[in-house]
Amino acid sequence: MIALATLRTQLRRHLATDDTDLPDSDADLLLNRTYWELQEKFHLRETEASTTITTVAGTREYTLPASFESLRLSSYVDPDTDQHTKLEQMSQKTYEDLYNADAENESAPTNYFRDNDSIFFWPTPDAIVTIVIWHRAKLDDLSVANTEPQLPRSWQEMLLIGAVYRGFMMMNDYTKANAAKSHYIQLIQSAVPVESKEQEDYSTAGVSVRGREY
Repeated sequence: MIALATLRTQLRRHLATDDTDLPDSDADLLLNRTYWELQEKFHLRETEASTTITTVAGTREYTLPASFESLRLSSYVDPDTDQHTKLEQMSQKTYEDLYNADAENESAPTNYFRDNDSIFFWPTPDAIVTIVIWHRAKLDDLSVANTEPQLPRSWQEMLLIGAVYRGFMMMNDYTKANAAKSHYIQLIQSAVPVESKEQEDYSTAGVSVRGREY
């Protein structure tokens, strides 16, 4: 993995500048803007995360982790059998149409909806149960405290060239910026997400049973 200090050095070399004209804070901003874009464009395994919520009887709203980006799947864990049951998403309007504050309407949750940094369960839980949340998380920005980008090794060049084209734009050199951006786009188009590689592995995998391959 390439460290942030090396990325800064390479970025300045491409831009033909030094740490006086491009201090660390500016270099990091250019790198992070590309880092943010790559996280938006691709499903990175590094962003996959999970958390659990322990409900409180009579409480419908729960705060999600600060790193939370988007929800992939949530499941209710039956306290008696440990069986996981997927919760279905619902709209805020549907929730409001169904919601009733009377404790008699509380039960094991079957649905949820998201609102800002919170998640609401319906029906409102009537007991202490566990909800498993599978989600995408925001990666920490590159900084003195976080010096290694969480990307596949082959994508390090993509991160660098994306920062290079942004650097030339900052310097108002649009000819070089367009050339660097063209190369950056080519790198993006040729990138193979880890998820695609795994799907290919699954499709070619076989199970051998008594000399036969399935």
